[in-house]
Amino acid sequence: VGFLFFLICKEVIKNTGWALFASLCFQLSLVTLYTLQTFPNTVIYACFLLACNAMWRLEEWSPKISICVLIFSFYSMLTTGHYVYAFYWGVLLAVLFIYRHGFHPLDLFKRFSPTQLFVLSAVIAIALSSVRMLPILEILGETNRTFGSVLYSHFMRFFVGVFFFIPEA
Repeated sequence: VGFLFFLICKEVIKNTGWALFASLCFQLSLVTLYTLQTFPNTVIYACFLLACNAMWRLEEWSPKISICVLIFSFYSMLTTGHYVYAFYWGVLLAVLFIYRHGFHPLDLFKRFSPTQLFVLSAVIAIALSSVRMLPILEILGETNRTFGSVLYSHFMRFFVGVFFFIPEA
């Protein structure tokens, strides 16, 4: 994780000393210490940095390598099982992409533009991971306490406010 961030900082800052300092600060931060406690968070963290590296070098790398690395990163982030963290890191990747390349909707139709590669890789990764995500999301929707205990009947929806004050409900 620290080495990937060093490579990104070296590319952005263009100074090896400051890139090493930034990567050490990043490696010793509380977020890194928290994510290293569980394996899925470490995978999400490493895939986020790999996607950042690929996103930063979209113009330098060939389109096939860029899209393969981005699809692998997005897919790995989505299939770890931590959808909230994957969503958080995905939004951060989108913000970083807009910062680096800008978002021009007409570039979606230009062949091998950075916008097309980024959006296409995200859509392909979501489609590939939907095999695993959709059953989990369906089960989560069916087992929610609100749906199971409060809104089980159309006649009970009027009294939903009362159930918020009853902890056993």
